[in-house]
Amino acid sequence: MVRKKIAVLFISIAVFAAGFFTYQYFFPDNIFVRILNGMGDVSIESTPTATVFVDNKVMGQTPVQFALREGVYKIKLVPDATVKKTYTTWSDSIRIYRNTTAYIHRVLGSDAASSAGEVLTLEKSTSKMGQLLISTNPAGMFVSLDGEDRGLSTLFVDGVTAGEHEVGVRGEGLLPRSIPINVVEGYKLLISIKAAVDSDYKKKQAEKVKSKIVEQNLLEILSTPTGWLRVRFEPSIEASEAARVDTGKKFTYLDEQEGWYQIEYEKGKKGWVSAEYASPVKK
Repeated sequence: MVRKKIAVLFISIAVFAAGFFTYQYFFPDNIFVRILNGMGDVSIESTPTATVFVDNKVMGQTPVQFALREGVYKIKLVPDATVKKTYTTWSDSIRIYRNTTAYIHRVLGSDAASSAGEVLTLEKSTSKMGQLLISTNPAGMFVSLDGEDRGLSTLFVDGVTAGEHEVGVRGEGLLPRSIPINVVEGYKLLISIKAAVDSDYKKKQAEKVKSKIVEQNLLEILSTPTGWLRVRFEPSIEASEAARVDTGKKFTYLDEQEGWYQIEYEKGKKGWVSAEYASPVKK
């Protein structure tokens, strides 16, 4: 009876082993292999579609997910070129942790300034609750968690409850970003966010500065016996004449010396007029 039980046990083990190794042969990238070999998943998305390289090895096109052994890898995204537009590539060194999933999401623009995205990785911690370590490019952006401002990056947040949350970042002259996250107890979520430059903001600021300069530095040409005023190359009565401007006209003035104002009488052309026949416009 005992021998029969032992024989059944050995047969069961043999059947299990045969089934297990057969499964590994046909499905080598599975959870058992990942756990045994200390592997982690990498999930990558991009706009536009891009070819993914890991240490110069092609892994497929986005969106794509695959497993890697724990370690640091050079991950590179090469976007598909189009006839009408070209996109910049992205690459970075990413640490993959065992039994976790690293998320990479990139919006690839025509250059680094117009590109954005984030990298999320999980690192085991000693805290019973979740932790966040949020870094941004550029640094010093305002960080919010679930709509509440928490400070400037780089920012460490401890005691975060497990579950779904939302992290937002914003900065002057940059397009704000908001990303959903999932916090896990006993892990620190490393969040690296790249913000794109707001091109419209730069244009608006330039226009605002320009209008402010014009408003603050307008100079009116006063009445003269001739009905016009000489513009000279230098702030001196003996300097050569550069141009003549009509009385009553207003110009942006750039500088002043005793008895003289420097004006831009034409686009890109500067000269000096006598302060006797010119006066700054009052605001």
